[in-house]
Amino acid sequence: MAARNKTVVFRITPDEYDHLKTACSEQGARSLSDYARARVLAATDEPALAGIGRKLNELELAVRQLADALQSSVEFPQPAAEEAWQSTSHAIAR
Repeated sequence: MAARNKTVVFRITPDEYDHLKTACSEQGARSLSDYARARVLAATDEPALAGIGRKLNELELAVRQLADALQSSVEFPQPAAEEAWQSTSHAIAR
């Protein structure tokens, strides 16, 4: 992957910023920059780059959910294990 050494700057309102932060969190993006980059590239028909970013975000979210499920119970009920595994497997397969 090529080095990211170019910068794009644009101004947004406080409401727009709050909206982006909420969307970023809901999508499980690592950062607002990663989320914004993925959305902008997706909007400009860069499916390869946008797809990679989206898949990484999905995978990170699935791993977080799996880690949370593992930490939530010492006994780790079977349905929770199966759901966490399916979520992780689905994210990896994409």
